[in-house]
Amino acid sequence: ELDPGTASGTFLGAGSWVGAGLAFSPSGNLYASNRGGKLYEVDPVNGNGTLIGAGSWVGAGLAFSPSGDLYASNGGGKLYSINPLTGSGTLIGTGSWVGEGLAFSSSGELYASNGGGKLYQLDLGTGAGSLVGSGSWVGAGLAFSATDELYASNGGGKLYQLDLATGAGTLVGSGSWFGEGLAFAPIPEPGTALLMGLGLAGLAARRR
Repeated sequence: ELDPGTASGTFLGAGSWVGAGLAFSPSGNLYASNRGGKLYEVDPVNGNGTLIGAGSWVGAGLAFSPSGDLYASNGGGKLYSINPLTGSGTLIGTGSWVGEGLAFSSSGELYASNGGGKLYQLDLGTGAGSLVGSGSWVGAGLAFSATDELYASNGGGKLYQLDLATGAGTLVGSGSWFGEGLAFAPIPEPGTALLMGLGLAGLAARRR
């Protein structure tokens, strides 16, 4: 669990599952996806994961829309619609973008980030991506806060706040955690709004 003001992390627990994407549903359930097409439901208290199912998709990024629809990105320009009850995935489309992180704004706009500091806005109907901008940051994880501030995390324990107009990133801080997945709890506890997955101070056991 991360402090969005300082980027310090608190270890919650680990389980025998592998994940790259992390997302809270609007009702507060936590899900994780991996690059092997597996979808898990995760207990945010102890980090235990339960396999929901698997499909022929890759889940580097995972995000719920405000209406509760689940989407995944594969890191290579493919956008999928995911069934949260079965774990099956349907390809929406492919674009010339790379998106390891995936996040919805409160108004339903979908964004993707990559490991090269680029921020894209995606078309939900076609999977096409438009470059918003880029900066000197790495965004393996991507998440909006309740006030629509956009954050990105990298694999080395750094947390950034991003500018939605330019794609520039400002370093919030760093900690002794590793994070590919990033998600805001719908109703965060005071001062600890972020949950980070897939690392030494996160929710998952290991990275693949």
